[in-house]
Amino acid sequence: MNLQHYLNDHVVDDDDSIRAVQDRLELGQLVIIPDAFRTDFAELVHDQLFHHTNYSLEEGYHADGYTHLFHTIKDDDNDNNNNNNNMSPILRHVNDIFSSIDTRTFLTQFTDLDCLGDTILEPTYHAPGHFENPHTADEGQHNIAFLWLLSKDWQPEWGGALYWCQETPDYSYVHATFNTLVLFKVTTRSKHMITKVSTLVADSGGGNGNGNGSNGNGGKQQQQPQRKRLAYNGFWTGGWVPEAEDDLEEQLEQNGDKLTRRQFETMEELLEQEPSLLSEERRTEVRALFEEELADRYPPSPRYIFELDANELSGTTAGTAAGIVSES
Repeated sequence: MNLQHYLNDHVVDDDDSIRAVQDRLELGQLVIIPDAFRTDFAELVHDQLFHHTNYSLEEGYHADGYTHLFHTIKDDDNDNNNNNNNMSPILRHVNDIFSSIDTRTFLTQFTDLDCLGDTILEPTYHAPGHFENPHTADEGQHNIAFLWLLSKDWQPEWGGALYWCQETPDYSYVHATFNTLVLFKVTTRSKHMITKVSTLVADSGGGNGNGNGSNGNGGKQQQQPQRKRLAYNGFWTGGWVPEAEDDLEEQLEQNGDKLTRRQFETMEELLEQEPSLLSEERRTEVRALFEEELADRYPPSPRYIFELDANELSGTTAGTAAGIVSES
């Protein structure tokens, strides 16, 4: 099983297009591929997602302020809380295609990035009110993020767009469409979000949009929405885990910008461990290359938020500021 066989010819058979994808990913840009997969394959997966009736609500609140709310399908036979929520055989087969070693080998060649690790997959349905706040997804071995957009007859004013935060506002919205593949290299700068889905979409086709056809209180069945914001999302992750015996110098010098967060952090751990793992000469060389990549990965950036703090002011200025506040 190889995902390559399900992609359209204009994606995989044009060397210029492949090089363009690799170059844009290396630059940290969002890559959008319309009409990416064979139509029969896209229609099959859309049909499976559209008619699935036991979506699981995914709701998260994190200490840094990131929050999200959407429906997903769990592929877990041992999920006691959602024991009727397992994937259909067809969707499991789709997962197998996206996850196969042949696919991961092909993606490594196609993107020129390490995709040989585990594949993380998450089919999603964003109902009215659902959203994902800005985040980079820069964690662990995440290397290539993908969103296969599978919505039909969707209007931009209904929301549910992928918003690429690095782009200017005129071009930052990637609206929900059918059979569009979106790729990006996961980095500290890959900040994006999914805009909130409007209640207008529910009005367009009826139904409450909760993914299970009920009214949420055990009441009678309601009409399913005729249009849904659907996508097959996931990550192809890095498979290499650095060890002291590896050529760390070459990796940092030639592929430093391609390393995952975990690969980079593992190198830092090796530098901090017992000297027996790395000779002093090697440690010095690796450290110099590591610091250079560290500066590129986390460059100083201007702040666009200023909070006035009277405690940080000095002398007369502090007293004047305090006086102004107290008089108000």
